[in-house]
Amino acid sequence: MAIISRKGSALVREIHKKQSANKSRQRFWELAGSKFGEILGVEKTFEQIDVDTTVVGKHGEVDFKEDSKFAQHLKKVEAVSNFAKSKTIDQQRQYLPIYSVRDELLQVIRENQVIIVVGETGSGKTTQLTQYLHEDGYTANGIVGCTQPRRVAAMSVAKRVSEEMETELGDKVGYAIRFEDVTGPNTIIKYMTDGSTSVVIVMDEAHERSLDTDVLFGILKKVVAQRRDFKLIVTSATLNAQKFSNFFGSVPIFHIPGRTFPVNFLYSKTPCEDYVEAAVKQAMTVHITSPPGDILIFMTGQDEIEATCYALAERMEQLISSTKEGVPKLLILPIYSLLPTDLQAKIFQKAEDGARKCIVATNIAETSLTVDGILYVIDTGYCKMKVYNPRMGMDALQVFPISRAAADQRAGRAGRTGPGTCYRLYTESAYLNEMLQSPVPEIQRTNLSNVGFAAQISSN
Repeated sequence: MAIISRKGSALVREIHKKQSANKSRQRFWELAGSKFGEILGVEKTFEQIDVDTTVVGKHGEVDFKEDSKFAQHLKKVEAVSNFAKSKTIDQQRQYLPIYSVRDELLQVIRENQVIIVVGETGSGKTTQLTQYLHEDGYTANGIVGCTQPRRVAAMSVAKRVSEEMETELGDKVGYAIRFEDVTGPNTIIKYMTDGSTSVVIVMDEAHERSLDTDVLFGILKKVVAQRRDFKLIVTSATLNAQKFSNFFGSVPIFHIPGRTFPVNFLYSKTPCEDYVEAAVKQAMTVHITSPPGDILIFMTGQDEIEATCYALAERMEQLISSTKEGVPKLLILPIYSLLPTDLQAKIFQKAEDGARKCIVATNIAETSLTVDGILYVIDTGYCKMKVYNPRMGMDALQVFPISRAAADQRAGRAGRTGPGTCYRLYTESAYLNEMLQSPVPEIQRTNLSNVGFAAQISSN
């Protein structure tokens, strides 16, 4: 797998060659009129923006900063899966594995200042734990904060929790990320990316071991020692939680049993030399032959995502033109960090009747992100990681095989709202023998000067 990750995808190179043969690319925000814009359904160019449909500032100008907020584009999520359609929100909450141990979990939290909570993907840790703390009275004296490793996770989870609590996003439940704060004076539950007003901090997805999360561990360890009224809850989706427990002085570990729905695993018989091409073929096979259900494909970055979207659109066009029978519509939706927020929000919207969504994502879709209706996950087995290059004197993104913990996280996306299938485009032997058990912590492979400067500034 390491050799394949260095070679890259032949399909991506072929599509790049096609693009370079065409006219020079438009401005990155100018999607209208381009092939990628057609795939995304972007019709208006920058000059055709209708001021009446955008957020307008004090002097009548278009407020691009306000209009770019994720909250402006998040609509009320419509039920897609049979599970969501057949049950009320309260019934869905009660079906989650964490609900069966709610009282025991709250009792452990009352008795300890720091605890580690371990539960599989889909157990309800992210959405329910903050609400349980609110219901148990912890928000009477401050805010319950929950850290998220990724922006889209903080935003989408806050939206879901606000719907479960029957409140507007930004009122009792809000989120705060870089350049965007959707909270108010009434906010009692706050999701944020890695406060003085917080009485409880929930560090979600701690197993990812991002640089900011590890630094926050060190800071909160000091806060715990100085504030006896402060509680820290660390959640992890993997069983390797003993390290976190030892770091805080052998604090208790609470296990949430079970998974919401079963997931069937299908491995590749031989290594895939071109995992992008293999993913496109697998997605088309699922779309043509499998029962209804949305597809989630994991790629390493923007270039591979765009190439995958192009290839899927081309093959759908070829299929439609070559067959007399009607072909179900495939709605292709990319998601990565640099994609405009209104286009990111599309993945949460219900597809039209008779259509199937195919979401092509980076590893931002691995954690704390539930898109109702996903029953098929296609895992390429690779991701991009930031690694310090001593020759260049700077960090660089390189493609590496994912860890077994990350592979399990990806598979869990298929079992959130119904029994699902995970297509792993690598062999079972590669999963067992080539992949690390957990990812190398970012603090061990990146330049620490930036976080050191930030810590120095905040301490002054």
